[in-house]
Amino acid sequence: MRKNDPLCEFLVKDNIDLGSKRLILFGTGKMSRIISMLISPKPAYYVDNNELKWGKSFCRRIIHNPETLKNESKDELVVLVASQFYGEICSQMEKMGFTENIHFFDGKELYKKAMQKTHIHIYKTLRDAWQVKDWRILFKNRAKKRKIYGPFLLFPPVIGNLSYFKRVALLYRFKKITRNVRCAHTQEQMLSFVNDLFRIPPEIEGCIVEAGAFKGGSTCKLSIAA
Repeated sequence: MRKNDPLCEFLVKDNIDLGSKRLILFGTGKMSRIISMLISPKPAYYVDNNELKWGKSFCRRIIHNPETLKNESKDELVVLVASQFYGEICSQMEKMGFTENIHFFDGKELYKKAMQKTHIHIYKTLRDAWQVKDWRILFKNRAKKRKIYGPFLLFPPVIGNLSYFKRVALLYRFKKITRNVRCAHTQEQMLSFVNDLFRIPPEIEGCIVEAGAFKGGSTCKLSIAA
């Protein structure tokens, strides 16, 4: 763990060395997502009191029942509570035998630090745009994201003879794959290929052969298209 890492700084103030311990995040809301983006190493898994979320994926990790923590060795865990209901969760953790500021911590401070970084970035972007009198700077990052994730969801490009709603649904699934799997292609390249694919007459038989899949992002998208 890097010395300048926010999680390291957060735990050092309580003299806790993460070392080989496993990091668990309690909560799967906005606070948890933002903290997950900020910290390293990433959590081993998440726990949440909402049973409808159990077994589902969140930030590339599985959400478990908080009762799972009982099966873990307390001295091998660091639990960060990333929820606005810290008081209730604190009582819940103590009933399971965990001690506050030894086994589990309030992640609100990390969340505030993450939000502060975001606000500083917005301020610097506005300041730079004002200084050079070029407001196109404000759209620079958006342009980069659009290159990666493709066109706006409500304005899908023409894809064969697909209807508008089918194109929106297809683009939505493509974007979801791009967010979760690193892709070597741009969304425009994939959409262009799929457009050509859908223009092949149905009576022509054949198969799609992918020569190299990298991380599997293109494979997922072609499987959906096929």
